[in-house]
Amino acid sequence: LLQVLTGIGSQLVQFIKHKEAESALLESEERYRDLFENATDLIQCVTADGSFVYVNQAWRETLGYDEAEIAELKIFDVIPPSYKSQCIKIIKRVMSGEKIERIQAQFITKNQEIISLEGNINCKFVEGKPTLTRGIFRDITKRLETEAELRHQRDQTEKLLLNILPSSIAERLKEQPGTIADNLAEVTVMFADIVGFTELSAQSSPTVMVELLNEIFSEFDHLAERHKLEKIKTIGDAYMVAGGLPVPRADH
Repeated sequence: LLQVLTGIGSQLVQFIKHKEAESALLESEERYRDLFENATDLIQCVTADGSFVYVNQAWRETLGYDEAEIAELKIFDVIPPSYKSQCIKIIKRVMSGEKIERIQAQFITKNQEIISLEGNINCKFVEGKPTLTRGIFRDITKRLETEAELRHQRDQTEKLLLNILPSSIAERLKEQPGTIADNLAEVTVMFADIVGFTELSAQSSPTVMVELLNEIFSEFDHLAERHKLEKIKTIGDAYMVAGGLPVPRADH
């Protein structure tokens, strides 16, 4: 009887430990699922044939698909055609065992909008064979739009700066802000005025005068560029140009 009770007790202990292990595993799985579901990053798990096994709430909300639609989707259904060849290369790399820590990708939302993502992707292997690809991404569409706008603003600022200053001076100001004073002993400065401009402007409309000045000064600009001269400024009908600055020239 004692041996029987000892055997039953041992089995009972094993059963309790097994239940405790199952409970701990279930709790761990729930904790990880809760973590994935509430993450702000887009998390996906895709089979080797491209079917979705799991996507989190952020993924569904960002792309706009519900669970029933996701069950019918393949990975290339949400990849823009222009990005498909690059995506195939990435999948081949991770299925060969490479873990890509940082990639940029593009997905198509349910509303047919293309969004840009950045993240990492790796592959799960079972008995040496690739079975699942797992990716974690963040939406960087707005960030890229902001960067593009900043680049545009910077280009516009540089164009404006180059309209005001010689390119060499503009570059020096960008690198070392401050006052620039160079001593140039040999330069030629030309001032040009339109003879009779005051009388002419009194007899013509502003529109006609602006068009006339634009035509003349545009031709002057072309000549200055051709002869590598530096346009200083225009005031009314006056045009000022210099040779031999900011880069000294013997033929100024």
